[in-house]
Amino acid sequence: MKSRIFQTFILLILLTPKVYPQNELTDKASDVPKVVNFGINLSYTALLPTRVIAATPGLVLNLNKFSFLIGPRTYLSNNTFDKSKHLRGIQVSCKFFPNGITYEKRFNFYFLYDLAYSKIVTESDHQVYYHPDLQHYMSNDTYTINYTTNFIGYGFQLNIIKGFYINQSLQLGIAHYSDKLEIVVPDKSILSEEVSSSQEPAFDGMIRLGLGYNF
Repeated sequence: MKSRIFQTFILLILLTPKVYPQNELTDKASDVPKVVNFGINLSYTALLPTRVIAATPGLVLNLNKFSFLIGPRTYLSNNTFDKSKHLRGIQVSCKFFPNGITYEKRFNFYFLYDLAYSKIVTESDHQVYYHPDLQHYMSNDTYTINYTTNFIGYGFQLNIIKGFYINQSLQLGIAHYSDKLEIVVPDKSILSEEVSSSQEPAFDGMIRLGLGYNF
């Protein structure tokens, strides 16, 4: 049922006539390649193996055939990240449109490079039992995750109306993951410790869907 509704929605978009004059399209299309043009975009990213969903509200800079995006990244769902108190991330993207940034065509093909870095910090408190003293001590734990992705891919931009567009892309590349656990026991320093681990860069992929507007 959901699949049928989605197909119907896409079909309506493709069949809907342009609701603005053709000269407006021509003027706007000719302006974009000549001067710097700004926009905004909200994209949702799904990392394929882990199915992590991230959202990035970003500022867009269009220049000739290139479109640059920069913005903060926030994770929306993951077993590890759900309890995080501090989410810090940034995403930088560069799109290249072989046919230029135009509003005259419904579909606009592009290549994409994407770089993202995230630092996720989770804090928790619990008691630990120290057998020689036969008593419990309060422990303060800090779990830090560093996650970096480098992806290249391609996608299509679907122009809707007067600068509004939907973009989607499929990307493949390399991801690097490292974490650190700090255990601090103020009243019993012998129980305090720090454990770190790092994974070798691994092949990864992601799918992105976004909604944007170019001024």
